Amino acid sequence: NVKPIYKYDIYSKEEGFINFMNTETIGKISCMLGAGRINKDDIIDYTAGIVLNKKTGDYVDENDVIATLYSSTVKDLEQYENLYLESLQIEEEKKQQKPIIIDIIK
Repeated sequence: NVKPIYKYDIYSKEEGFINFMNTETIGKISCMLGAGRINKDDIIDYTAGIVLNKKTGDYVDENDVIATLYSSTVKDLEQYENLYLESLQIEEEKKQQKPIIIDIIK
């Protein structure tokens, strides 16, 4: 059971509801940590990844751990904190989420 060498918690800088997450940006951060390939020759770090402690629709308090980054190939995980925080939209009011199924066509 291999464990990552480096771990970094990302804390919320504000309180409110997470109304949007730019999942493309979060996926790119995961790749930069080593969990995926940016180039076809890149080696995958199987210990790398992101644990999303909070998701869209969740309420967060200031200083809540909203995500944890892991890697064994990238030492400076702190550099991804602002990129992750910028990928979130935290607001006072919770937005009404659209239903998953809009209509059934027969």
